[in-house]
Amino acid sequence: MQQRSEKYSVVFIHTGDAPYLRYTLSQAKISNPDSRIILIGDINNDKYDFVEHYFIEKYAEEADLFSKLYKHHSSNPYHFEIFCFIRWFILKEFMVQHNIKKCVYLDSDVMLYADMLEEQTKFRDYYCALSQRVSPHVNIINNLYVLAEYCDLTTKCFAEPSLYNKVVEIAKEQSFSMGCLSDMVLWYEYQRVNSHKVGDLLSIDNKRYDHHISISEGFEMDQGIKKITWIDDKPFCTNISDKELIMFNCLHFQGSAKKHIQNYFTGSLQYLAEKEKWSICSSLMLMRIRRMIKNIHEEFTVEEFENVSTSIDQAILEYPYSPDLMTLKAELMLRTGNLEEAAKILSYVIDFHPAHIEALNNLAVLLCYKKDYKEAMRLLRKVLKLNPSNKDALQNILFIQNEILVSKARTFAQKGNLMEAMAILKKILSTDDQHIEALNLLGGILIKKGKLEEAKEKLAFILQIDPTNEEAIRNLEHLNTYS
Repeated sequence: MQQRSEKYSVVFIHTGDAPYLRYTLSQAKISNPDSRIILIGDINNDKYDFVEHYFIEKYAEEADLFSKLYKHHSSNPYHFEIFCFIRWFILKEFMVQHNIKKCVYLDSDVMLYADMLEEQTKFRDYYCALSQRVSPHVNIINNLYVLAEYCDLTTKCFAEPSLYNKVVEIAKEQSFSMGCLSDMVLWYEYQRVNSHKVGDLLSIDNKRYDHHISISEGFEMDQGIKKITWIDDKPFCTNISDKELIMFNCLHFQGSAKKHIQNYFTGSLQYLAEKEKWSICSSLMLMRIRRMIKNIHEEFTVEEFENVSTSIDQAILEYPYSPDLMTLKAELMLRTGNLEEAAKILSYVIDFHPAHIEALNNLAVLLCYKKDYKEAMRLLRKVLKLNPSNKDALQNILFIQNEILVSKARTFAQKGNLMEAMAILKKILSTDDQHIEALNLLGGILIKKGKLEEAKEKLAFILQIDPTNEEAIRNLEHLNTYS
């Protein structure tokens, strides 16, 4: 473990699985075969077997605190701009937790062609190095303290009105910011005060770190982007002033230029296919196993259970680190009533993959069986924070709310407060007209109030849904004594 931590780290921070991500990650690995390629991301991009994947939520404590201070002053979308700020808090927390002293951070739209283990030594006298000393799409971090200082400066600028007004004015004055208060403005302010700590990546040893492929910067252009010549799988571009070919250590495909990324990948499609083999095979297996679990009915046989269980265990042997397969194993345990084993598996998955939505939902369902609605609601709210439109979480929350309401209605009915109980039950049935417990309780109350026909209608409806429902049968028998 100690040996691995001494390797140089190339770090990306990205949520979602954009079509170009596989190319930028793979290009970084091709150019840096002996370095760690780290992706701080989410469940959607936990799929590349050559990448060390970490879930962003584990490193977001300080980022969440800053988010409460953030004030949007940009023509860019809110979520885009705030992410540009909080990534530095996340990177700092990640490096501290994993005892990483140095790394290079790359935006996920940067194609890397240089071995950064060698390149970073050229900036050993600086805490960090940025393009033009303000743009952090490539940020060589040689001293973790720079992130601590930058995050502290950023927090103060948003917390103190006078400092905030100052950086807003800087954003208006500097051409690179186009009036937007971005993290670049804060890097500008940081290097202005700490010029001796920040190096300039733009050009060193006659090599170049591209600032933006759609901007000339004194180099030849072709159809709106730099005109690249390839020599030994390295990109070169001709300097207009002296016609000299200059090697580029990276190319930055910002904005609409992202569509060109795959055309600048120096590996093979076969390489990509091999690296994504786990994702493809696992997806096919998951589909097959999900169908098998779905087909399990209440009166399943031992043979049916063992067939599905064996299929999952064989898949886990082939893909031992798949949180999806582990979650399906837990779902099988849950369906067959083995709640304790299901809880152990789901807790294990969530411990290592805290943003795994399916595992969070399934553990919430399990907690509902145990009547631990408070903890179940906490997990479901976490799911909705990750995905506000998740149907399973929304349905599970509605179920919990209705269970709590049924309990209240039952208490009212036992105390003789029938009108209050009926009002609650009708509220439940307005959201779930097949809620059997609410229908049964309402049927019993209607009998007590002498509304026999209405009671009979409710109880008959229950038996249409569940012909063997014992409480409905008892209530009907009780109703018949009034006839």
